Amino acid sequence: MKSVLILGTDVYSKGGIQRYTRYQFKAVENIVGHGNVSLFSLSPPQAHNQFEEPIEVAYTGQGASLLSKLKYCWAVIKFVKRHKVDTIIAAHVQLSVIAYICRKIWGARCLTNVYGLEIWSGLKWRDTLGLLKSDGLIGDCKFILDYIDQHYQYKGQTFLLYDPVDTNRFSSGVVNESLRVKYQITKASLTVMTVGRLDRNKGHELVINALAQLGSGVQYIIVGGGKYETVLKNLVASLKLEHAVMFVGRVPESELVDWYRLADVIVLLSTFSKNEGEGLPLGLIEGAACGKPIICGDQDGSQEAYHSAQPNGFLLDPCNLNQLIEALKCYRDQPELLREHGQAARQYVLNHFKFELFEQQLRALLTEQGLRLNVNNTNKTRSAVTLFLPMLLGSLIGLGVTYYWLAQLTDSQGQLETFALGEATSVYFATVDGTKVHCSDHTDIEFCLDQYRQTQAERLVLWLGNSQLHAINQMKQGDETAVPIMHRLLKQNKTYFMTLSQPNASLQEHYLLFEYLLSQSNLDTLVLPVFFDDTRETGIRAELAPLLKDAQLQTALMQTQIGSSLVVNHADKNLAGNDRTALKQTVQENMEAFLNDQMNDHSIFWQDRADLRGALYVTLYRLRNWVFNINPSTIRKVIPARYALNMQALEAIMSRAETESVRVLVYIPPLRNDVAVPYDLAAYAQFKQKVAALAQASSGVRFSDLENLVPGKYWGTKESTSFDGSEELDFMHFQAEGHKLLAKALYQELTRMQGVLIGKNYRDYRD
Repeated sequence: MKSVLILGTDVYSKGGIQRYTRYQFKAVENIVGHGNVSLFSLSPPQAHNQFEEPIEVAYTGQGASLLSKLKYCWAVIKFVKRHKVDTIIAAHVQLSVIAYICRKIWGARCLTNVYGLEIWSGLKWRDTLGLLKSDGLIGDCKFILDYIDQHYQYKGQTFLLYDPVDTNRFSSGVVNESLRVKYQITKASLTVMTVGRLDRNKGHELVINALAQLGSGVQYIIVGGGKYETVLKNLVASLKLEHAVMFVGRVPESELVDWYRLADVIVLLSTFSKNEGEGLPLGLIEGAACGKPIICGDQDGSQEAYHSAQPNGFLLDPCNLNQLIEALKCYRDQPELLREHGQAARQYVLNHFKFELFEQQLRALLTEQGLRLNVNNTNKTRSAVTLFLPMLLGSLIGLGVTYYWLAQLTDSQGQLETFALGEATSVYFATVDGTKVHCSDHTDIEFCLDQYRQTQAERLVLWLGNSQLHAINQMKQGDETAVPIMHRLLKQNKTYFMTLSQPNASLQEHYLLFEYLLSQSNLDTLVLPVFFDDTRETGIRAELAPLLKDAQLQTALMQTQIGSSLVVNHADKNLAGNDRTALKQTVQENMEAFLNDQMNDHSIFWQDRADLRGALYVTLYRLRNWVFNINPSTIRKVIPARYALNMQALEAIMSRAETESVRVLVYIPPLRNDVAVPYDLAAYAQFKQKVAALAQASSGVRFSDLENLVPGKYWGTKESTSFDGSEELDFMHFQAEGHKLLAKALYQELTRMQGVLIGKNYRDYRD
């Protein structure tokens, strides 16, 4: 049973609230056990700004759009109901109203984290409602809890849980000199550092102006990024302080401790107003944990990082330049004071902010809140809202889907493949000098074979694949895929190059086509991409099933276990994929044929039933993606049974090729590498190792890993495959420049296979 659900706005991007949420998730997991706590995130990860350390997230939304928020709410409601969640922690006040709704319906306890700026900048009515109706408020500093008490008159319980720090990781240590070398940082009498987002109220300007008056010997390192960076750089340039102020931007999480250790003092002087201010800045606490004294402001929660009894730095008016200058002079001129305050800073963190203390206090809080008990709610009768809310929401979704589907039925662009590719990606089946060299399935494969038989080519090279072979992103006039390029290159060597591809083609389908082409041609070499994605597919699509009527093909397939399975399961199906075995020579078969003929003659809807079925499929596909938040960036999990069948098919291809003396070039296809790949990386690595091992064990097979062949700039985006309309990354298809790179790489690989090609180089080919 899931005991605790944590609702986050964003758990991926680097920031104080995000880090607090991560620590809270880890602590709750330690308290209730792995599997009894789940984490939701409204916003998805961003490639340019995210924690490197992975985190287990049960649901990830698509950001702040209205549709994304509605989907998030619906996902929470379903999750709480299904898993009987005891306690919901809203990691941001803007999510507290969702927790409150779940409390009203299912009796779950709801706690809300409160931090600072979002509270005193003015709450919307729904956020105020969620705040006031929470069973408890968790504040990361006394300042924010006092503010709520004074301005909102909250009547419930409040709990102080200071920002935690992993004091084993954030600790004193030797300076990593490689950072100085990497960023060309010279040693100075005093190194001042600010870590955090670059905003107007953080005090960066005050420190820069202080350096202008302090003269040489003091340098300022600014770690972080933000919208205010340009303003600050202009200020540095105007004061001619480029030698003393360094902007290093956002840094990897693995380097963060080293940056703190490089500093002598950590400074954050935030000002407080309606739209400005801090709770308790984590950058000050992390720096202090590394044994660095702090200089902070006295207007907001920052003051709680300062310890007056055993001073660990200076507490200043964040607008007073003279106070800052005097504090920096003290540290520059009194190294012993720097050390003394640094030691006190470390001890203060150990006494108040270490993670173990945070976990201990959170455990007491959850126990006090009756975690798992729900004493006041277990015997309540379900309200009318509980009974009718799922019905109401289901009806609304049903009406919306029905309306959308009817609109789709009138849309002329109802082809399934076009939908999957999107408008930004074009389908291109190549013809070279009037010769069709790229086909798809039984509807045109014979045409490609006839074109081949009319030539005097000494060899046939066959390329099997999926839509990557017949699609071009952002296609322009004159663009072409790798197929015609390869055809023209190999034609120079009296070699005929032919390609067959289908969207999401499985290795089982490749095996079928390979066996069929063996019986229909003098096949010399097979080029075979092995897509990790497509190991999730299984069986034979209806457009290829008619090939199984060929007796010679059936005989060949029956020699292997996987081939026998394909014959048994697909040899007697019609074009719709329906099993016709039981209807042969029966009255029902004759009657169905008669009715089909009559309906085709008298009903345009019946004539177009395939298109209507496609439109329905598209709608259901969009609905599935919307409900389950599936998009091209979603991690693809291995489906073990299907994976095993496809690996069997790959082994059968290699074994058969060896028997028939057919060379095989098997390769890992290009994959988008400028963003996180949507794969389970461990499973993907095992997959590549498996393919390489099979190739190595087979004579006449060459393996090549082309995963990183196509740079990120040649990949594009695609239209939404869900209802939300947001643009999605395309991980499968690239632009024409990518096709040129693929053709070049494959040609070079083929030239390395002895006896395939003679005396030609890719540079001999000209556009």
